[in-house]
Amino acid sequence: MHPLRHTLFPLVAGFLFLAVEAHTASVAVSAQLSRPQVNFGEMAELQVTVSGAQRADVPQEINAEGLQIRLSGQSTQVQMVNFKVSSSAVYTYVVLPLKTGNFMIPSVTVSADGQQFRTPSLRFSVVDAIATGTVAPGGVAPAVPSPAMPMPPQGLSQGLPMPGFQQRPRQATPQSGGGRLAFGEISCSKKDVYAGEMVPVEIRFYFDARYPVQVRGKVDFGSEGVVIERFPDPKESLEERDGLTYNVLTFRTLLSAVKPGTIDIPSAKLDSQIQLPGAVPAGFDDPIFRQLLGGQSPFAQNKEVKVQTAPLHLEVLPLPKEGRPASFAGAVGQFDLDALVQNPKPAPGDPVTFTLKIGGKGNFNGLGAPDFFDGWHALGMALMKTGRHVEAIEAGLRATQLRPNDQLAWSSLSMFYVRNHQIAEAESAGVKARILSWGGKIAKEEPSAPAGET
Repeated sequence: MHPLRHTLFPLVAGFLFLAVEAHTASVAVSAQLSRPQVNFGEMAELQVTVSGAQRADVPQEINAEGLQIRLSGQSTQVQMVNFKVSSSAVYTYVVLPLKTGNFMIPSVTVSADGQQFRTPSLRFSVVDAIATGTVAPGGVAPAVPSPAMPMPPQGLSQGLPMPGFQQRPRQATPQSGGGRLAFGEISCSKKDVYAGEMVPVEIRFYFDARYPVQVRGKVDFGSEGVVIERFPDPKESLEERDGLTYNVLTFRTLLSAVKPGTIDIPSAKLDSQIQLPGAVPAGFDDPIFRQLLGGQSPFAQNKEVKVQTAPLHLEVLPLPKEGRPASFAGAVGQFDLDALVQNPKPAPGDPVTFTLKIGGKGNFNGLGAPDFFDGWHALGMALMKTGRHVEAIEAGLRATQLRPNDQLAWSSLSMFYVRNHQIAEAESAGVKARILSWGGKIAKEEPSAPAGET
């Protein structure tokens, strides 16, 4: 395999060996797990691949007992094998176990090209490395708490505390003036964005680590005229602020504005319940009694807290018109282009595989099929030089179909016809080239099939 990255010149070289007829492959759907077995507390990836279609509708979440499965991203590939163009999209899900056991990930329904397809169901196992003493393949052995150290407090009667959050010994009553009980912050890498541009946003919610917390519901964030990607599972951490330790939930997502103008997005909000210590009646403040209860007081009060950030102000700019290509379809973002050629020096008759992979962050819905004009034009010139005039004409016709108002395409096609002694056709193509040189336009035409075999 020869990787060709971030340049258009390898595309021209690759097309010297491409066949001259595009082909749309039939749609096929498959699913694959990165790891069929994990330790409890670890995650796996589920990839759903849709071949033969650049776009497909897939669910944002997959319902599976004992598992949380959410869509985290997608990538697109365009492949050309022996002159046949095909494309595929890969949708990546994050699989988070909620308990140990053996599970079945159900089949996923995918809509593409007006049809519905289903992936096969997959088996998935979650093991408890501490209880069994075994580690899942590719997993990491978890740390075992020391017998001398007390185990962390168990969940509340209404539910479990936030996973992984550390709970500190609590005071009899909250300290006055000792910092905020909970608060939120929001940050955006850019305040001036283009319409359709995907911009990363980070939302952080802080909770006083001295008190157990339960999160209720999902993050409330959004506004009219803004498209926000679904929030993945948050990252949990500890942070010191104003002399206090806070448990921090960090949510990261991408947003894009639909049209130019000023947008004020309201505060991001998250509902939570914080357990605060209450007054201890006389006779129940004995240290031995508290030790029997794991250091927790049974006399506590639950406080409903809506944590929110500041609003987010954005100035949305219109997309610049200067330098915009004629084939621009609305894709805005940072994209990576990888090109791979298998068997770059084929013998006559050998198949050649050309793979084009597009990844990154941005508005994938605005990406259309690649414009292979340079490839078809270079292929026609190369075929003409080797005396294969009929095939050169067909490549030239493909180029004019892609760019019907390109003077170079019609001039080259006229030359290909001359070399094949098709004078009438050469004159017709030459007239169109002259019309374009005068500032005229040519209607897009379907290429006619040239005589002879390819």
